Amino acid sequence: MNRIQHVKMVSPAAAEIAAFLRDVGGLPGGFEIPSYGSDPLGHTQTRAKVPPTGPDLSWDDIASMRGGNGQDGFIAGSVESRQLQILPGETPGIWAVAIGTRDLEGVYERCRERGLATTPIEATPFVDSMVRAFFVVVGGITFEFMRVEPAD
Repeated sequence: MNRIQHVKMVSPAAAEIAAFLRDVGGLPGGFEIPSYGSDPLGHTQTRAKVPPTGPDLSWDDIASMRGGNGQDGFIAGSVESRQLQILPGETPGIWAVAIGTRDLEGVYERCRERGLATTPIEATPFVDSMVRAFFVVVGGITFEFMRVEPAD
């Protein structure tokens, strides 16, 4: 079964939001994520006002939707509580919903069969693991489908 892994947000008050969710909202503490977690390709951009269109999207297109500034961010919550990824950036907002799946390639193929705007599947190092993922834009909303794997 696929499940929501985490919600991705950007805010100029990323540390304040992480503290609020932990100290007031009662979520498990989570952890800090290094700047490579905010943008696997190392880009910093102002958030695009219009979603990119496909059917082929690049990871640069997705970076334009993120609007993060490339600084360290935070994960609030745990695998048991689900998580929120909070990245520093100029314009606050929720920019994507990440969904964990074991059938990454199957989901990708079904997206492509429907002509949905998708990025290629990419592998990105994260903490002590590897995240294999792709992004898809549906109805102007960005979703990330991901599978966490052991680091190579």
